[in-house]
Amino acid sequence: MPAVTFEQVAEHIRATVPVRVAELTPETTIRDLALDSMLLVEMVVDLQEEFDVMLSQAELSRINTLGELVEALRSQ
Repeated sequence: MPAVTFEQVAEHIRATVPVRVAELTPETTIRDLALDSMLLVEMVVDLQEEFDVMLSQAELSRINTLGELVEALRSQ
């Protein structure tokens, strides 16, 4: 599997969340995205399917920023 890049993750987030990719940085927090619980679940499921990974609830609860999300996806 090719390495997961921030740009790939940002594009997938943009497809789910109404935000410009240019506004997303590795330091952007999940909270900054102002997602309701359904959009958050949809975003995570889409990312897991796209990158063929499975993040546990414990792993997800430790993720605060998009950079941390990318690292979690890479570590699988």
